Amino acid sequence: MMEKYCTSCGRVLGDVDFPRCPYCGEQLSEREGKQPIPDRVRHEVFKRDGYRCRECGASRDEGATLEIDHIVPVANG
Repeated sequence: MMEKYCTSCGRVLGDVDFPRCPYCGEQLSEREGKQPIPDRVRHEVFKRDGYRCRECGASRDEGATLEIDHIVPVANG
């Protein structure tokens, strides 16, 4: 099933007919599968961790590519 979600506020709205989020007014996107991490949440996680990898301590200033992911994969519960 294709559902709509808001990349700005992160709300999942399901199978709706309107093009904009009723909560924040941003354009809705469509997806099939798991919900992407909203940009504002991504930014807060990077800020919380001091823009460093929690696993090895590398930083973006050192040229590391940082990614946000679950410590336990969603597929594993």
